[in-house]
Amino acid sequence: MEFQFYNKHELKLCAIRCFIIGIIIMGLGGLILFLISHNFIISNFIIIGGIISSAVYSILIYSRDFIDEKYGIFDSEFSGFSYQYMVILLGCLCIGLSFASFGIGLVQGGIYSAIAFSLTSYFPFIFMFLRLNVYKNENSRWLKVECENGDAYYKKVFGYHPVFYYLIGTIFVMGPLGMSTHNILNSIFLKSYPVNMQKDKR
Repeated sequence: MEFQFYNKHELKLCAIRCFIIGIIIMGLGGLILFLISHNFIISNFIIIGGIISSAVYSILIYSRDFIDEKYGIFDSEFSGFSYQYMVILLGCLCIGLSFASFGIGLVQGGIYSAIAFSLTSYFPFIFMFLRLNVYKNENSRWLKVECENGDAYYKKVFGYHPVFYYLIGTIFVMGPLGMSTHNILNSIFLKSYPVNMQKDKR
């Protein structure tokens, strides 16, 4: 990926274009999901999450220069984004996943499940962002590549790929943490409910 350096006006147009494309994609995705599942609640939450994710992504694009100065976007060793910026972009995915989890939890397990799993969907991103120093270019590694003619050469590749660790964290952390949060919310509100009932009887 070769970078094109835009001025502020061009960045604004690029951000608006990405926002519109994101809305179209999520709108079509929500419509297809509704036709498959016939569930209006889940598809609505996915569309809302997609719109907010697209808006945040557009803001990140427009604020590219500020983020580059603070965290570093461009990579001198690779032809793509830096590790740090890839972690930051995953925050947009977390927003969409949170709204999707809320809709699915609301339909399948009620309001406590919806709140629990939507909140815990942010945990992998928060942990990765706090450990942003792990995802740096200095942690890249050399990979030996063999050509068809038998020659070999070394090229630098990602050492800790943020997307891979985000998916692993989401799969293995969100489930147990979501259940624990659900049980905590459930116990808190169930304990307070009988007390309120007793007061009403008096």
